[in-house]
Amino acid sequence: MSELKSMFNGCVLMSNSAINDQSIMNVLQSEYDNNFESKSTVETNNNHRSIFDQDEYYSKQDDARIEYSTVYNHSKGCYFRGVTYPDGSYADLD
Repeated sequence: MSELKSMFNGCVLMSNSAINDQSIMNVLQSEYDNNFESKSTVETNNNHRSIFDQDEYYSKQDDARIEYSTVYNHSKGCYFRGVTYPDGSYADLD
C-alpha cells in the first residue's frame, strides 16, 4: 500500500507515482495557482454560482420562487437553494 503525501499546501494528497507524473503536477500546479477555483462559475451576490442564471430562469416561470437556506454549502461555495412552485412542489438547485 502506498503512502500519500500532502502537497500544494495540504490541499491534495498524492501517491509517489502521481508526484512523478509531470502532466498531473502541471495541472495541479495550475489549479493551485488559481486557488482551485472552478472556471465555470461567476461571482454573484450568493458567492459562486454556475454561469446558468437560475434566478433569471425561475423568475420567468409563473410564481416560481427561489428560496435560500441559512446553511452554507462549503463544497459549492454558496448557500443551499431551492425553487418552490405554486402547487407546493419543491426542487433543489445547484
